[in-house]
Amino acid sequence: MNRQRTQKNSATPILLIAFALATVSVNGFSQVLPKAAPESVGISSERLKRVDALFESYIAEGRMAGVVVAIARNGKLAHLSALGRMEMTKSESMREDAIFRMASMTKPITSAAVMMLYEEGYFQLDDPVSRYIPELTGMKTEVTNPEGIEAREMNIRDLLTHTSGLPGNGQDPRHNQVWLNLDLTLQQQMVEVGKQPLAYIPGTEWRYSEATNILGYLIEVVSKQTIDAFFEERILRPLGMVDTGFFVPQVESHRMPAVYAVNEDGITEHRWSEPLAAELRLPRAPRGTGGLFSTANDYLRFAQMLLNGGELDGVRLLSPKTVELMIMDHLPPGVNIPDENLVGYGWGLGVRVRTNVAESQLLGSVGEYGWAGAYGTYFLVDPKEDLVAMFLPQLRGSGVFPIREQFNNVVYQALIN
Repeated sequence: MNRQRTQKNSATPILLIAFALATVSVNGFSQVLPKAAPESVGISSERLKRVDALFESYIAEGRMAGVVVAIARNGKLAHLSALGRMEMTKSESMREDAIFRMASMTKPITSAAVMMLYEEGYFQLDDPVSRYIPELTGMKTEVTNPEGIEAREMNIRDLLTHTSGLPGNGQDPRHNQVWLNLDLTLQQQMVEVGKQPLAYIPGTEWRYSEATNILGYLIEVVSKQTIDAFFEERILRPLGMVDTGFFVPQVESHRMPAVYAVNEDGITEHRWSEPLAAELRLPRAPRGTGGLFSTANDYLRFAQMLLNGGELDGVRLLSPKTVELMIMDHLPPGVNIPDENLVGYGWGLGVRVRTNVAESQLLGSVGEYGWAGAYGTYFLVDPKEDLVAMFLPQLRGSGVFPIREQFNNVVYQALIN
């Protein structure tokens, strides 16, 4: 189908993956959601100004170089703004089609891929992971079992909910050494991780970990495709996400904003401007936990697909019941997320899920879900309000600022019916 690019900066789409038949031609075009005036979808234009004002204040204070903000309601794009600059010290304005490092916003896509295979009958959620990845057979904890709790293997649901027994990110140097070794293939990582102890009995705690890397390898084992090939063939291409992939070709690298980070004193510092060499080629082993590059328009299509119950523009990836299962709180009784920024939230199958609006102390709805990435990217989906909202900066350590909470509130206060 010949699709016309409607973004203000025309550019060649990202090369999705490197094997011969999976390139995106120069004739491919990025698809965008239909546009609508804010009032036509129950959003106040006047109140919507507070959204951009929030980020303009961060930019003016030197805490952020630039950002792209997108808000859709009732399946229509009501607001898209590119604010600030691609780099603080240069004059180029932020682009609407800027390519962002999505980091952990890769995880919801990986989780959706897992659930597609679940629908096809390859496994059950309570199946032990070792049934499909024998390299992880026999992993045990080093801690004494709490009284009355029987030790068991991690299962697939545990991986999706971060209750797998794996230590939290950065908590165990033995695990860190494995996950940070990008010279290892996924299968080699499974061998090495399988030699390490678990930090707790699966199902008894929530710890944000590299569990989604194991899910990435599970996708490869059961589908007999590499994860990048599965993503491109089964998710990205069907959804028209032509600017999303595991690397950015050199010809499109000018669309990548500079990276900044917040230091321990809360000061934003420049990290790098030119894309890293590793970002311009397909990784040896693309991983499920992170590594995707994308644009606001592309990721909006993925989020809208979830909001639509697994379908977008006549393309169905998941059934409504499967999406419904994904966005339920799956944390076992007595297991809570030990993060002060996630009070009032539980965890679904790949996304955090709002369970109590009063406890969260944020505007919104029970059932709202989404996630974020290490470079400051963030998205939320609210089925009750038929709403998708996201903001995409390139700012590591942005969690020291209350920007996600502020964004949440300025979005919801703009809804008027």
